[in-house]
Amino acid sequence: MQLLYNIGIWLYGALVRLLALFGHAQAQRWLQGRSNIWQAIKSLPQNKTVAWFHTASAGEFEQGRPLIEAYRAAYPEQVIVLTFFSPSGYEMRKNYSGADVICYLPEDKPALVKRWLDILQPSIAIFVKYEFWYHHYTLLKGRNIPLLLISAPFRPNQAFFKWPTKAFWGKMLASVRHFYVQDAVSAQLLGGLGYYNVTVCGDTRLDRVLALPEMPFTDPIITAFAENQTVLVAGSTWPADEKILAALLASPGFENLRLLIVPHQINQSSLAKTAALFDSTTQIYSQSSVEKAANARVLVLNTMGMLSQVYHVAQAAYVGGGFGKSIHNLLEPAVYGIPVFFGPKNQKFLEAAALQKAKIGFEIHSAAALAADLQPFLSSESPRQQVKTAAKMWFASQAGATATIMADIRKMELSSAD
Repeated sequence: MQLLYNIGIWLYGALVRLLALFGHAQAQRWLQGRSNIWQAIKSLPQNKTVAWFHTASAGEFEQGRPLIEAYRAAYPEQVIVLTFFSPSGYEMRKNYSGADVICYLPEDKPALVKRWLDILQPSIAIFVKYEFWYHHYTLLKGRNIPLLLISAPFRPNQAFFKWPTKAFWGKMLASVRHFYVQDAVSAQLLGGLGYYNVTVCGDTRLDRVLALPEMPFTDPIITAFAENQTVLVAGSTWPADEKILAALLASPGFENLRLLIVPHQINQSSLAKTAALFDSTTQIYSQSSVEKAANARVLVLNTMGMLSQVYHVAQAAYVGGGFGKSIHNLLEPAVYGIPVFFGPKNQKFLEAAALQKAKIGFEIHSAAALAADLQPFLSSESPRQQVKTAAKMWFASQAGATATIMADIRKMELSSAD
């Protein structure tokens, strides 16, 4: 099985290189970024303790961020190295001030991983959620470097728990010093493999999103668009989501609803297609003005980094991706105490089920279903207040994962010092 894994890693790298030759932008960024890894870590300060954090992409970074910042506060003298697997995550966060070095993860090939660890010499490695790389894991264990896996959800259909992949993938998990999982089911599945070094502490993202509603937000264009209006904010939308939202605005009873939409893709051609779905008053944020936004029914936000705060102006939220591969971030809108709607492709996200159970989140399967489920929240204050109260209680009950992990890291440091 390890041979097949190694062949798979080699084939993946070969495919990326082939795509890069034919001008595939994402493949070119993936390849170019990895050619700069060694230069990035060459300048690491000597005689400094290094903490290595690894996330796959932007979503996983948001899960790791609260712990990175808590670690920085606890150990300001240490060097923090942050790696990404995907170009989208790296490009979005390459200037993040919370880490000293930000670069790509080396390919999971023994020689490259050995070189990486020889230079980095981390005192601890913290991987976020779904990142499982055999040679990175086993070489960390071979050097007795603690590897922590945080905010990890496990499901019965994963390769760790099924024949014939269970022997190889399950054994890989033996390299993890401690698992910090999101739910009891994950702990039970790991226990079935004989791993009891597990703490159920929830999702570290909650510790970050709790601060969002308290952060001041002012923007003249968005304020003009939303002032004295009923606004649905739709975040990280794809074409399938946008068709549903266009049908919603055309439905009877929603004539006064305004839509602030934040597409997942914000290149010029995608923005043009999104804007074409809606009426002639639609405005693209970067091309708009206060006067134009005040008279628009749809505002398309085409800047990065604002989505988590524009929920300030929303009476309800729609999160995209649920009619494609999977939904995007549900916690950011939910923390504002507004009803959150999303499509059916949400099984990999524990928070989707939890928010539905708490009656904060609502799964929809069509534009008609969205209209039917959204209408009560727009026509009466009482249902919105119920969601606000439920959200406040749910978030309060789920917070604290970062503090739990940091407490264990401090104990780990003390025990190693002894």
